[in-house]
Amino acid sequence: MGYKRGLKLWSINTDAYYNEAKRLYAEGVFDYIELYVVPNSLDTLAKWKELHYPLRHCVPLPPKGAEHYSPDLFPYLRHCVPLPPKEAEHYSPDLFPQNNNTFIGKKTYAPYMKEFARKLRKNMTKQEVIFWQQIRKNKLGARFRRQHLINDKYIADFYCHEKRLIIEIDGGQHCNSFKDKQRTFYLEKYGYRIVRFWNNEINENLQGCVEFLKQELNTNLPPLGEVARSAVGMEINPDNTNLPPLGEVARSAVGMEINPDNTNLPPLGEVARSAVGGIPFIIHAPHFAHGFNLAKRDKQDTNYEIYKEVKQFADELNAQYIIFHGGIDGDIRETAVQLALFNEQRALIENKPYIALPNKMGGEFCRGYNQEEIRLVTEIAQCGFCFDFGHAICAANSLGVNVYKYCKEFLQLRPNMYHLTDLNDINSPYDSHLHLGTGELDFGQIFNMIPDDSFVTFETNKDSKIDLNDFAEDMEWLKGYSIS
Repeated sequence: MGYKRGLKLWSINTDAYYNEAKRLYAEGVFDYIELYVVPNSLDTLAKWKELHYPLRHCVPLPPKGAEHYSPDLFPYLRHCVPLPPKEAEHYSPDLFPQNNNTFIGKKTYAPYMKEFARKLRKNMTKQEVIFWQQIRKNKLGARFRRQHLINDKYIADFYCHEKRLIIEIDGGQHCNSFKDKQRTFYLEKYGYRIVRFWNNEINENLQGCVEFLKQELNTNLPPLGEVARSAVGMEINPDNTNLPPLGEVARSAVGMEINPDNTNLPPLGEVARSAVGGIPFIIHAPHFAHGFNLAKRDKQDTNYEIYKEVKQFADELNAQYIIFHGGIDGDIRETAVQLALFNEQRALIENKPYIALPNKMGGEFCRGYNQEEIRLVTEIAQCGFCFDFGHAICAANSLGVNVYKYCKEFLQLRPNMYHLTDLNDINSPYDSHLHLGTGELDFGQIFNMIPDDSFVTFETNKDSKIDLNDFAEDMEWLKGYSIS
């Protein structure tokens, strides 16, 4: 079971568990922290940043079987941007995802977005048709695509993959549009260039627009090697020759002595963990008990204010994901709409039990208790999915269906990560967070549902307020478990 093991902590836990987390991470007990952000706890952020520094990307440490440094396995350290092969002459998003601080896993196209793009191709505006005739069939020496879907999120009027160039043909309604500014910021963040022409420019000065586009197409991107080396502060070599071995670049970034022979390297895990602290983070947004309820429209302003604090934690800790609950009562469509308005590329929606814990949340109905509600949110908000096994089992008990079959239905949504604990009563509609192996959960069935190399946060109880030895024991139990 080669999982990336997550330790669940709260943002207010700094005094109690800070040094413990640092110790256990250095010992290889876990691979990342999932941090639940309690509202109004920004004063703790600096302490968590000390644990994270100097990792730049929230990327899991390599599997234990990867004994030595490998360029294919090492995007982990803050300054260690993999140098490109010499044959890769120009910037490529597939080889070098710029310094965008977060790793965005590949998402499947939402079916309605693909269909929408097809409809747009069939119903182009008059100005789009005119401009398309000027650039189609490589007329300008570059291949363009019409109504092309970018990053599963935006549809560009015209797109040139070779130059990563987007062309937008807009009417006056787009002038000073906030959504357009938001879209431009997102696309430029991921290395796209945008050329925007107004409809009246196409109507009155078509040739001038074409000439301007030619100039943009002749703007050369820097060679990939230069981009990569400039990111680590190395002097750019115009000839792209005599580059230091990637292992030297990697170890020099963490202050290790460079071995000219590139031999006797320490295990990769040691290199990554030798960076000061260097713990990757995933962020968990607050839930209903802390005033965050995406399912209620009258909570929209409050939700957004809380989200801004959550986003600050995620940005400064370079979190790969931000996990959201669907809310209590309300409407799951409202959940999807509010989450979409955040425009948060790291968002994951977590499934919930059918009813909440009565002693903590009043026993209200949870949103996101079944596959249909989760699917709706992922498609409308274009977000990922965090699958909580305990929550699914509780929901199945409320609905009177087989718990393990119910879990398997959720797997059709291809979760980005998982939550797992043991359960006090496998037939209960209420969640519990027991230590592994102390309850009634059939871990054989559960582990067979989780792919190797998955992110799995173990949300077991913390029995002590001064140490995390109970969590270490859970991970030791996990290590000794074998699937029959």
